[in-house]
Amino acid sequence: MASIIASICPFVEIHVAKIDCRKQGYLPNPVFDVRKLPDAIEWALDNDIEIMSTSWIFRDHVELQAPSAKPKDTSELQTPASKLKRLIDNDERSATVVIYSAARDKENDADKSEYYPADCTRAQSIGAANIHNSPQRYVVPKATDFIFPSQNVVDGDADGGNSVATAVAAGVAALVLHCFREDNLELKPAVRRSFMEKLFRDLAEPNTKYVNLEKLFSRSDSEPANPHRFVESVLAKLSLERSQVESGRWFSHAR
Repeated sequence: MASIIASICPFVEIHVAKIDCRKQGYLPNPVFDVRKLPDAIEWALDNDIEIMSTSWIFRDHVELQAPSAKPKDTSELQTPASKLKRLIDNDERSATVVIYSAARDKENDADKSEYYPADCTRAQSIGAANIHNSPQRYVVPKATDFIFPSQNVVDGDADGGNSVATAVAAGVAALVLHCFREDNLELKPAVRRSFMEKLFRDLAEPNTKYVNLEKLFSRSDSEPANPHRFVESVLAKLSLERSQVESGRWFSHAR
């Protein structure tokens, strides 16, 4: 996924948190250890990341609840899901982070459970789109905030699923932040997430939630692309002035 993000924004600095895997029951392949996921999120926040891309989700399994015996400390009462939710939705460090998570799919939507981090308040859930800009058949529209390309991204016509779409969303957000910095227009940390959400909603097709990147990157002339032209194009699409972004005045109006 890191290579997808870097292919969209070559200037990005990537911090990779690799999750431990373990053998589980009769499953043929190892699965990642969900007990380690809060540690990965904590590590990312400690490293002052600006964009978080999680191309995975998990459900709060009953068997991971604390045992009935009296715990040694209150931390044992928390499941991996509750720890992760606290870090994303309640930790002040994550308040300024743009967070994209793979959305649940139809296979794991049947049990009506909450899935993390997609169901966290501060996270945007990302679904996959086919080559016709329509949701892939496994996408659950009601559980998805935005749809991004997942086909023709990695290997020919192959579909990379919600995971690849999430990396695409993170790469686009990284490119936007980079171009704004190159144009000496810094998005204040407190409003970055709202700014990116506003931009994606403006680019999204009304019936499918597909974020039409052609609207963002297409140009009507042959002049070389540069950060200033890109930033001016973004501001025009959002009907914003540079002074509004610099002061953060657009934020109260946008909410």
